[in-house]
Amino acid sequence: MKNATIVSITASAFTAIALTGCTLTLDAEKLETEISQGLTDQTGLVATDITCPEDQAIEAGNVFACEATLEGGQTLPIQVTQNDDEGNVNWNADEGLNNLRGLISAEALETQIAQGIVEQLGIETTIDCGGPYRVLLTGESFECTATANDGNGESATVQVTAEDDEGNVAWSLN
Repeated sequence: MKNATIVSITASAFTAIALTGCTLTLDAEKLETEISQGLTDQTGLVATDITCPEDQAIEAGNVFACEATLEGGQTLPIQVTQNDDEGNVNWNADEGLNNLRGLISAEALETQIAQGIVEQLGIETTIDCGGPYRVLLTGESFECTATANDGNGESATVQVTAEDDEGNVAWSLN
């Protein structure tokens, strides 16, 4: 089953200013920390490293790229835009996220599994796969929890395995 991926994240503005010589520059370390935390908060993905260019002069409209290295080694380009001359920036990882190999949307997967259980067993369930996103490459697997919506609260484990790096997965109820 193909897991559709539609990703859109953008961080809110924050001020990151450092004084380098006589020039105001963005604080690359603070920016890297903000991107790392925001990426985890918004997507559930963990960056093992974020790299942004040093000594970026503060200039409204300036656009530059940072790069995140995710658990598993894939890299994610991040576009940073300076909003003003005071060090406020927005960052956006939409394009990079949409191009990650094996990116799985937990919400889309949960819907697919719940529909499959209804079709196969006639049981309405709530599925929890964590999330909101994860990277799952060919042969890798993880578990979701299926809880019956019948008031008894019975739950079962759903094993999800990647069939390829394009988001196609197979799942089985254990």
